[in-house]
Amino acid sequence: MDLIKPFRAVRYQLAESGDLGDLVAPPYDVIGGDLQKALFKRSPHNVIRLILPEARSDDGEGENKYTRAARLFQDWLKRGVLARDSEPAIYRYQISFSLKTPEGIVTRERPGFVALCKLHEYPERKILPHERTLAGPKQDRFQLMLHCRAHFSQVFLLYPDQEGALEKALGQAPPAGTWSLSCEDDDGVTHTVWPVTAPEAIAAVNHHLHDRRLYIADGHHRYETALALRRELLSRSPLFAEGVDYALAYFTPLEHPGLTIFPYHRLVHNLPKRRLSGLLKKLGRHFIVDRTLLSPLESGPPRREFMMGLAERGRAGTVFGMVDAGTRCAYYLTLKPDSPLKHECRTEAELAQAELDVVALEELVLTGTLGIKRKDLLNEKFIAYETDYDRVLTAVQKPPCQLAFLMNPTSVHEVIKVADLAGIMPEKSTYFFPKLASGLLFNLMEE
Repeated sequence: MDLIKPFRAVRYQLAESGDLGDLVAPPYDVIGGDLQKALFKRSPHNVIRLILPEARSDDGEGENKYTRAARLFQDWLKRGVLARDSEPAIYRYQISFSLKTPEGIVTRERPGFVALCKLHEYPERKILPHERTLAGPKQDRFQLMLHCRAHFSQVFLLYPDQEGALEKALGQAPPAGTWSLSCEDDDGVTHTVWPVTAPEAIAAVNHHLHDRRLYIADGHHRYETALALRRELLSRSPLFAEGVDYALAYFTPLEHPGLTIFPYHRLVHNLPKRRLSGLLKKLGRHFIVDRTLLSPLESGPPRREFMMGLAERGRAGTVFGMVDAGTRCAYYLTLKPDSPLKHECRTEAELAQAELDVVALEELVLTGTLGIKRKDLLNEKFIAYETDYDRVLTAVQKPPCQLAFLMNPTSVHEVIKVADLAGIMPEKSTYFFPKLASGLLFNLMEE
């Protein structure tokens, strides 16, 4: 059976729904309360009303946010706010964006395509995860998918294609006479979509992916929810299981230079002061501690130099930056060669995980030295996570922040290595940027 399948996308009809930029949203899991409210106000047709509907105090089994989302989805289809394409296609999805680096602003593009992807259970080793998931978000997505019988967002998958074979087969621009959609999101990222219907192009995609593994970059909860829904509906009756063999997915080549991963920097706050006592001496057990001459708390050249130094040192091994809010001093922490992390490894997977910067930080500093419990890391009791180093270095100067840890990004190679070895990275190990836009393409779970 083919791995990917063309589908008839459900799309906004802009004459009825309004400007596309007012209709799209980031993935549900990066939308906070303030952004959720802003998206609700932005347009009566914004996709937030489907992917993250508001709960009410009187919600119950028969009437709740999931039943309301399902009714609204059907209403938009009936009123022509949404309509389904007449012809099956896979959809080219190109993303153009700017990126802040210590050296300056750079522009990049990330190519991809959207199609239905045949579901595979993880033990089949065809589609591999790299992150741990949580039960709460999966149950939420399960209920939404069960009630709406639709995919509103894509799973983000990586595939190997060092020679760029699929880029050549799919093309870089829509052919003459082919419709396309484009919009800019709140981060200034441009998202462009157009259909590919040529049988030879679709066949080339399936031929290329047939014997290759795929890797989940983002959307682990959505993928595992799709697996759970298939199991549940098949256990009831095949009659209720139409369309559940597939998930809506975005595919991009893992070797492409536009594939960008941000690190999650860490801010320590509200930790009992006794845990910070003698910190530098304690860190010296596992790290070479180098104090920097210039403080990254100063914007401009000192900050850029600090971040460039972090990247340069990171090419030789595990290192991260630390800023002490109390003394306003900054340090590079370089992991010593005799780190206990590797000595305790029993498998290749454990060794691959031990080589990750985020593992060294969590095991030897956050939990091992500062005594922060793992559940508190997850619940952000003493820890805040941020992908922008400028915001981190601004925040650490204000109470209740006490320490900032600046990270180098996890590489695509590390993600693939851990996944191939059936390892799992800690939470907040990777932030693939830009995020996919929800609202460009939907899939109905029916022929």
